[in-house]
Amino acid sequence: QQQQQQQQQQQQQQQQQQQQNASDVGVTLTVRQPYASLIVNGFILEDLRYWASSYRGRLWIHASEDAATAPVISLAEASCQQKLLQAAAAGLAGGPPGAPQGGPPGGPPGAPHEGPPGGPPKGAPSACLPPFPSQYPTRCVLGCVQLIDCVAAPGDDCGGSEAFLFRFALPQLLQIQGGDKFWCLPKGLLPTLQASLLPPRWPAVWGPPAALLAPSSSSSSSSSSSSSSSSSSVGGDDASEQQPLQQRTDPTPEEPEAFW
Repeated sequence: QQQQQQQQQQQQQQQQQQQQNASDVGVTLTVRQPYASLIVNGFILEDLRYWASSYRGRLWIHASEDAATAPVISLAEASCQQKLLQAAAAGLAGGPPGAPQGGPPGGPPGAPHEGPPGGPPKGAPSACLPPFPSQYPTRCVLGCVQLIDCVAAPGDDCGGSEAFLFRFALPQLLQIQGGDKFWCLPKGLLPTLQASLLPPRWPAVWGPPAALLAPSSSSSSSSSSSSSSSSSSVGGDDASEQQPLQQRTDPTPEEPEAFW
């Protein structure tokens, strides 16, 4: 029976994933770090915005260019940990996840709070919490969530301004499977990546672009020896193919940008 239930759950998840993929139109939201990574990893289920939206469905999360500082990361992780511990303690006490804590887990309602002020009750299973992300990258798409609701934020959260809470569910991390040695990116993804490339940049101490792009002496000698041997073995028909090959391998690149 357990195996049948697991199979049914897997089938339902696959059907749900197919429906989400079919209705996905690429709607994306840019979020600052560390909140972007915390959203796609399931630590944050709400995001405060000063505009409303009627859109519901898959929402891709893009990390902005602003790098998060260590104090901001520590504060955000501590806030998430506190909420998770409170939700876990509420589950142990028989209450709904996220319910306000009136006493320690398993104690009578109204019992004194034994944890630190403003923190989770004593006895919350902190060891069961998942680890926080090890990195908080910027300028990239991290994954997606399901935007399930958009409600007015409480007055205390928005400082008197009209604000809204975007509520998320089903966070999914984006992953591209690598390969051994050289491997090819998905063809459908390649045009998007090419259009997003910035001009080349490197320290000016490495020299001008011509010096960097010039082949080394060892590679040039090996290529000349291989070309001479191939022409002597194949004959004159191969000479007509040398010019197109040289045009393909020695393109004229755009002038890159040096810094420092």
